[in-house]
Amino acid sequence: MLGAARGDVTLTLDREEVRRGESVTVSITAEGRRTATLWSRAPGEPWSTTAIELDTVGRASATVGPLDSDRFFRAVSGRSTSETVQVRVAFPAFLSDLILSAEYPAYLERPDAPLYPGDSVFLPVGTRIRVQGRATVPISSAAWSLAAGNSSEYPYAP
Repeated sequence: MLGAARGDVTLTLDREEVRRGESVTVSITAEGRRTATLWSRAPGEPWSTTAIELDTVGRASATVGPLDSDRFFRAVSGRSTSETVQVRVAFPAFLSDLILSAEYPAYLERPDAPLYPGDSVFLPVGTRIRVQGRATVPISSAAWSLAAGNSSEYPYAP
């Protein structure tokens, strides 16, 4: 009696990027095989292994996480090895060097003025507030939240 043909080992991720603290699902396919070894490592660390039992068609999934840094994965079964795949862990958004300034309407003939956090500010009608700063992730939109829970969306121009 002949055994089932053995195919290549493939490893896929449910997504290539997660936020810090989230998990990723790793799927392994190794047709005709019963077991595989999942190898994983974070950058700068040695590889670690986990034995994985495959179903009758040679497939299995495992959830890995929570993740706090990028991770590399590969699967091995017998002499076959998958490609190495990477999941990137996105760091939380962090704003720094935040500068607020008032751009007064032209009819007032006043130069722009800095605004300082914590101060109550009364601005003439038509004044625009300019916001500058740095972020750890790309920003596509921004919103101001008021103490009453209302928020307003404003166009973003890099």
